[in-house]
Amino acid sequence: FIALPCLVFGIYRLKKVFEMQLKKYKVNNIKEAMDRIKEELGEDAFILSNKTIREGGREWLEIMAAVERESASPPFRASAETLQWGTQRLEGKVAPPQETLSRWEKNLTPPSGDIEPLREEIASMKAMLKENQTRENDRISLDGLFYNLYKDLCSREIHPELALRLVKMVEYQSPLKEHGDPAALHARLAKVLLSALPEVKPLSPSHTPVLALVGPTGVGKTTTVAKLAAFFSLAEEKRVSLISVDTYRIGAAEQLKTYASLIGLPFALAQNRQELEKYMDLFRASDLILIDTAGRSPRSEELGEEKALFQGLPLEVILLLSSSQKTADLLFTVQAFRHFSLSSLLFTKLDETVSYGNLFNVLVQSKLPLSYFGTGQRVPEDLEIASPGKLVDLLFSRGEK
Repeated sequence: FIALPCLVFGIYRLKKVFEMQLKKYKVNNIKEAMDRIKEELGEDAFILSNKTIREGGREWLEIMAAVERESASPPFRASAETLQWGTQRLEGKVAPPQETLSRWEKNLTPPSGDIEPLREEIASMKAMLKENQTRENDRISLDGLFYNLYKDLCSREIHPELALRLVKMVEYQSPLKEHGDPAALHARLAKVLLSALPEVKPLSPSHTPVLALVGPTGVGKTTTVAKLAAFFSLAEEKRVSLISVDTYRIGAAEQLKTYASLIGLPFALAQNRQELEKYMDLFRASDLILIDTAGRSPRSEELGEEKALFQGLPLEVILLLSSSQKTADLLFTVQAFRHFSLSSLLFTKLDETVSYGNLFNVLVQSKLPLSYFGTGQRVPEDLEIASPGKLVDLLFSRGEK
């Protein structure tokens, strides 16, 4: 006897408050669809799905739209006779006593406020669908060559939302005469990409006498410290000193000490905050002090220890990221290291990937300046000041030399 009232109450919840009116449209374009939907279903209608179909020797846009309609039916209330009839349909069961039916009947009428959570849930789902559909409608509205630009950017691992924004900017900025010219639109897109990238902020010893390099394990911090040290000491003739605070990785300090010896630079290993302050003071006559750090996982609780090591010291911090990582991992790393008050980003291992859309995604979303590109293992040759122009070229070359 438990199953029957549950079934009846389930029917009640389905029929009680809202019914969706669905309608399918076959149209030439999204504008025609929106006009018909507004006229026939009203301003509150929203699109559930869309797809391109082929019919009658041509392509059509098929749109499924819906609108929320309040049911005009009176509140559903199961009678005792209905419940009795239902129970008699159960095999080998005897109809329950009349008082039981009356209790079920009473329970089937929910309190007046019971529909509010359902109403709120439907409103929330509707808002989410409309938001998603707005982005989808924008994508669908891209015509011809603009849609090709959008697909091309997505194929190069530019995030779809960013790709849509970029192409919309191209569409807005380009005169009508360029709309049918692929070469002109591509050139316009390159300019839009350049304008979307943040500023370049290379190291300047006169403004940044102390610099710490941080980042996850394996991104090439020690090698990059050696490249910067060699460049500024040999090419720029600056007085450079090196400090390592990496007491975790076996041989890390020795590797940097070897580089320092080869270049002829002062080196020190700091085991703690007190020693770090001591060596920074000892090397205060240097034009530039470079600090190498231990690699930390973005999920590591030890990031807090490293932050405490640098807290309040007069230095800048550059975050190193590997170009071969996917966008989600890079953004997670940036977020994890944000508490270091990062001054810029440095991308390493540009030579180990053929796709650079992930770098655009991170730079646009983080809004942090660029500093350098690491392009190989050679010291100091494979380090160059970051160039937005080079990044745009790499994006479209797919890594081809």
